[in-house]
Amino acid sequence: MTNFLAAFSFNWYGFLIAMGIMVGTIGAYFIAKKRGYNGEVVFDIVIWAVPFAIVGARLYYVIFDVIGAGAKYTFLQVFGFTEDGFKLEGLAIYGGVLGAILGVYLNSLMYKRKEKKTGVKKETFLQMCDIGSPFLILGQAIGRWGNFANAEVYGQPIVNPAYQFFPLGVEINGMWYQALFFYESVLNLIGFFILLWFLLGRRRSFPGFVFASYGIYYGIVRIILEAFRDKEQFILYMIPNVLPVSQFVSAIAIILGIAGIIYIWKKADKNDKKVPILVHYDDWEQTGLPEEYYGKPLAIDEYEYVEEGEESVEEYLQKKTEDKEKPDQDSK
Repeated sequence: MTNFLAAFSFNWYGFLIAMGIMVGTIGAYFIAKKRGYNGEVVFDIVIWAVPFAIVGARLYYVIFDVIGAGAKYTFLQVFGFTEDGFKLEGLAIYGGVLGAILGVYLNSLMYKRKEKKTGVKKETFLQMCDIGSPFLILGQAIGRWGNFANAEVYGQPIVNPAYQFFPLGVEINGMWYQALFFYESVLNLIGFFILLWFLLGRRRSFPGFVFASYGIYYGIVRIILEAFRDKEQFILYMIPNVLPVSQFVSAIAIILGIAGIIYIWKKADKNDKKVPILVHYDDWEQTGLPEEYYGKPLAIDEYEYVEEGEESVEEYLQKKTEDKEKPDQDSK
């Protein structure tokens, strides 16, 4: 009975992860619809990505705990079952990201099968990754506060009393350390707004650009902050006490993101097309890519610029709205 109750004991880390998933799902639904996608795709992404993300986060943690620290696990311990019951802990962010990517890829395969049967166009793997990327990093920004609750992910000691205050530092067991979890949370929040602009702003890019940008941005953030981690705390290593695995994976993410962007750039140049990176709607045809890749145009994209002194953008859009409503009024 004790083990059963322990399985349901409150865990701030798990709670904040769940909050990140919930906020991300709601936000992604409305943004996907605004972008011109079917909002239902977000629920399919969550259904496929979340279970794989949890399993991936746990397996990643266990594998590199064994490699880097020589830890030993029983079969049940690998999946989070201990003498005190089940605990949603011992998870690694990058493992969760890799698991989520696998889940989204499997979902894209299902979409391809449905597309062949019904003939209805579905979102591609890269389009789904683009939809999810801003909200993935937003979830990471929220989830980092779980590290605050667990008193983990902190930097070097702060010995000068003048700098011993939050948010510059965090007090743990009577000592003050750099609040790396807070730094990353803020940087992830900035990354969210950047990626959201890439996804929904007036300038659009090729499918996969937002996803590639996520890999580059978060990879840089993680490589830098990981270098400040206090070595006394638990760290997953690729090479024991030499190379943290998160820095290795971050470097791979940066390389792959940059390589993907360069590939598209070179391909466009070779075909004498406009490079499909941050392109206005009016110029999208020059990229040679289908208009559906651009997504739903913003209202301002449909505005035909006129000479100075004539109707403004606001007047044009108001007139356009009135023209759309007029037939309905006439038919009454």
